[in-house]
Amino acid sequence: MALLDGVLAAERANAETLITHSKEHAAIKAAIERLSAEVAHLQEPRTEPIYMSVDQAAARYGICRVNIYEILKMPECPATLKVGQRRLLPIGKFDAFMEEQFLPEERSSQ
Repeated sequence: MALLDGVLAAERANAETLITHSKEHAAIKAAIERLSAEVAHLQEPRTEPIYMSVDQAAARYGICRVNIYEILKMPECPATLKVGQRRLLPIGKFDAFMEEQFLPEERSSQ
């Protein structure tokens, strides 16, 4: 009888361990699926450019290239990337800079 009680106790312990591992496995699997969904967008290729040329900036802001080069000389202007003879401007930072420098009255009235 004692032997049977010992075997039953061992089987209960094994069953509880399996249930615990099963719950942990389900939790881990759910976490992996959630993280996979969150990371999926990071694997998509970027479709919008990060930099623009001086010609593109001039067209974007409706000013001539000479004025863009004058703006680039300003100490507050964001850093540019030079590739050979070509100068590339970071679109997001340059847009924010242009808005801050040349449209302050619109920002203060809002």
